[in-house]
Amino acid sequence: MAQKNKKLNKIELNYLKNLDNLTLEQKNRHDIITARHEIFNETRRLKGKKTEVLVIDDDNKLFYHLMDEKADFLIFTPIHTFSEVISCEYKSLVEQKQIVDTQKKGGVGRAVVGGALFGVAGAIVGASTAKTETTVKNVDVFKGLELQVQYGGGVMGGNDVFRNPPPGAVEFFKTCIAMNSEA
Repeated sequence: MAQKNKKLNKIELNYLKNLDNLTLEQKNRHDIITARHEIFNETRRLKGKKTEVLVIDDDNKLFYHLMDEKADFLIFTPIHTFSEVISCEYKSLVEQKQIVDTQKKGGVGRAVVGGALFGVAGAIVGASTAKTETTVKNVDVFKGLELQVQYGGGVMGGNDVFRNPPPGAVEFFKTCIAMNSEA
């Protein structure tokens, strides 16, 4: 079972206090999640070193996602069915950075001329009067991959992002999608 009989933390207690303020759609989602928590029975766990965790109930065809092995399982943690998985794909995480490049141009030529006219001191002064040219470039910096999973299923629909998916996650989601296409 999905951690039954555990003591509720402040976040969970606050969530329960505010159930009356939920919209009808949020209440329906809460009821679905609660029902799935009642029957969830972990059969396996996909995890790796420093990865997110996918907890799976193969018998009831349910799963949920934790940010890491030490993350708390909360009473409102969404539990999805295998049949709700509609897509799974890697997206590149790219961040745009500005690179500023400043270069002096013509310093050698000015040093030669200054040196010829005024000796060593002229060469130093000539080199220091070189023109400064600054260029600014915007470049895309690759930060890694994230696994994006899309769910259907009405109020349980939405997206989930794995910034550090565990080994076997892609295969698991592709198996779910294949089972759904056969149904």
